[in-house]
Amino acid sequence: MSLHSANSETSPTVNSHQDGTNKPSALACIECRRKHVKCDAGSPQCIRCQTQGLRCRYEPSRRGLKRRKFHHFTSRSPGDLSITGASTDSTLRPSRREPAQIVWDSADPHSALADFQPSVDGNDYPWSEPSLGECLLQSAQTAGDEEEMVEDDTLLINLFHANFFRGHPFLVPRALYTSQNYPSYMKLVIHLIGCHYSGTICSETMQGLADDALKKAWDRGERNFVLVQALLLFSMILHARYVYDRSRSSLSEAVSLALDLNMHRKSFSVANSAGSPVVEESIRRTWWELYITDGYMAALDHKVNFRCNSVKSDMPLPCEEFLYSGEPLLFEPSTLEQFESRIYNNDDLPFSSFAYRIEAAQLFARTLSIASTHEVHRDQIQNVDNLLAAWPHHLGVGKAEPVDSTGAVDHMLLQAHALIEYTTMYLHFPRSDLVGIIAAASGIKSSLDLLPTYSRSMHGIKAVEAAKRFIDLVGLESSALKHSPLMLNGLLLSCTIQLSASSLRPSRYSDQFHSRLCLSLGILKTLYPVWALAREVSDSIRSMANQALPREKDLTTNPSLSLVDSGINLLSNLLLLGSTLVSALDLATARAKGIIPRSLQSHDKTRQHPRDVQHRTSYIWNGGEVAGPRFASVTAEVVIPNITFPYGYNSTAYYSSSVWVGIGGDQNTCDDPERVYNGGLIQGGYYYLYDKEGDFGVFAFYEWFPDPPIFLDDTQGILTEIGDHVRMSVTQKDNTTGTFTWENFTQNKRFEIDLAAPANGTLCTNHAEWIVESFMTPQNPDYYFPDFEELTFHKVKAVSEEGKPASLADGTIIAAEPKLGSGKYLTSCEMVDSETTTCKWLGYKGIFD
Repeated sequence: MSLHSANSETSPTVNSHQDGTNKPSALACIECRRKHVKCDAGSPQCIRCQTQGLRCRYEPSRRGLKRRKFHHFTSRSPGDLSITGASTDSTLRPSRREPAQIVWDSADPHSALADFQPSVDGNDYPWSEPSLGECLLQSAQTAGDEEEMVEDDTLLINLFHANFFRGHPFLVPRALYTSQNYPSYMKLVIHLIGCHYSGTICSETMQGLADDALKKAWDRGERNFVLVQALLLFSMILHARYVYDRSRSSLSEAVSLALDLNMHRKSFSVANSAGSPVVEESIRRTWWELYITDGYMAALDHKVNFRCNSVKSDMPLPCEEFLYSGEPLLFEPSTLEQFESRIYNNDDLPFSSFAYRIEAAQLFARTLSIASTHEVHRDQIQNVDNLLAAWPHHLGVGKAEPVDSTGAVDHMLLQAHALIEYTTMYLHFPRSDLVGIIAAASGIKSSLDLLPTYSRSMHGIKAVEAAKRFIDLVGLESSALKHSPLMLNGLLLSCTIQLSASSLRPSRYSDQFHSRLCLSLGILKTLYPVWALAREVSDSIRSMANQALPREKDLTTNPSLSLVDSGINLLSNLLLLGSTLVSALDLATARAKGIIPRSLQSHDKTRQHPRDVQHRTSYIWNGGEVAGPRFASVTAEVVIPNITFPYGYNSTAYYSSSVWVGIGGDQNTCDDPERVYNGGLIQGGYYYLYDKEGDFGVFAFYEWFPDPPIFLDDTQGILTEIGDHVRMSVTQKDNTTGTFTWENFTQNKRFEIDLAAPANGTLCTNHAEWIVESFMTPQNPDYYFPDFEELTFHKVKAVSEEGKPASLADGTIIAAEPKLGSGKYLTSCEMVDSETTTCKWLGYKGIFD
């Protein structure tokens, strides 16, 4: 449905009846509803509004609108893990360490959003505004495909405004959101962004729905500022989701459309606001937000200019945030010329924090053009450096700090200060003596041939000081969720500079860098469940830290390096103990390095040991099993938890374990006497592997023992990561054939393969298992069992060949006792309910004593 047709269908008309009597109208304008008086529903104005000179406006009817095809589970607790993707409608509750769980500032995001709830319908706003349909009526184009209506998701909209909107406030304020009647593509984008703050995994399905809606709007010929806003928001969220190509193409489409519409001109905001000062201000903010974002992305792509900077704009500057979101918008916007001339005037005119953010972006644009080329005179570099140094001296009253006396953070001012520091780093780091210090930072463009203005060490000092100030600024906001995802790239550059300096001059920077790296990695850890980009940035920082900081073996061979000077006591433990595993190592490399545990080989003694799980004790297994009739299938779901290195990182050890489901494992009670201690096992799941050189990975696999495991990244190119929600399933038929199915709901991938029993692999089918397996035995004491803290098998189901599900209430809990009879166990597991088993890591210190 086009905007034009939607508007015409919901326009109010005079209530008329065939009998000619004037019956009470079921329709009332907003002004009459607000005063609780009768309304005659006249069009275009009711009698009361016409006589009292009020703006008469009707709330569009919501009857008859199609329900959206995609529903968010807003009625559940945000702790519930709602998954959409890869043929599943399952819902899990993740454990406390799983990346799908948000750490909220308050216990309940619903209560945290209480400030937004009273104004969800837009009628409590201090003044009435025309709907977006009215504002776009002139520019909306009707085409072949009707726009499918999408209902507002109040929780996700509130989450968007409570978090993301604070860093990018260019849509209308929350109180006016509903009354604007945004088109479906905008709603889907906002729902997608809000979902990231809801404590649920936001699948590629949600992303695809928003992308499809945007493409359909484009194909319908819609060309308006709302589409620019939606494309800009979509580009930002995809950047945060680490979806590079579509993020850049969406931003390019937004810029192209904005320039085609002349959104950089003041006349556009006036002509397309339908007389609404709020919509006019929203358009102003949209242009400047597009300008800033275009500059950020140009820097990440190593460009020397960006398109929004190539046109001269006379768009006025945005107002202060309290004016935009509070009282009626009665102000005369400042111009860019007035702002720039403040340096030479004594008027002391007040300018908004957004205006200083725009000025910071303009300085950044000047730096882009000279930062990475040697074809510039040193005076050009000095000029920009002087402007950066002068910027804080020309801030208005109350703008020196981005935090007021009550502790409230001014996010526009915070971003302005941060962008100045980012620009300073961008200018000086390539010309400093810090470039090339860390091999892992090779992605930073090496510019040792660039002409320095100062000595290279002085450029390094300026870069380091800017890096320190940048991280200090990020720490001012106590809630990491309210930071813009664009801040993460500055965080990466800051940590790169500090680690380079720490590696070059270890005795000078250890303590101060430790505290700032603690802060940076802590913020990124909090943002793991929200932005995929946070994980990528954190992994990059950790990788560089592993190279930049000396190891314990370096300390023993070089006694001149103290623990304090090297930072090993303070920082290395931080990075290694809290290190997050990601799929950074392909299996061929893992095999070449010899990090595949010996227990994975087909003739290993550990595999031939009887798998006695009858009495809650096993040699290497942790988890659960059911015994009974012949089993045809077993399945379970897991959200892959983070793991850490317990008791400090041991550089001479391997860290490994596997998580899987299987049929046929309990060989000492096999249903066929001929196969006792000689039966096969069909299983599939994933491995954690970490080698002594510091490479690591999470790998999906399947196996029909006694054949060795087959890894999906090696054979299928299927990667697995910490935080992925996966389902693993195996089936068998006639003891000699079966299937393995791997479903990754987070990545929307599914793999299935038919299997046949190898020699000596005929199954014992009277047991089905769901297991966390250790490879730590008296024979292999250096294969440490990594700390996963807590792992939960959800939706566990074992089905007999007769099609009857087994009851977990009759199952057996298993705990690994590597030294049998010692009474020392690796885990503590329990069956939470009829389909859930949870295992907690206990530790292995002194396990063989």
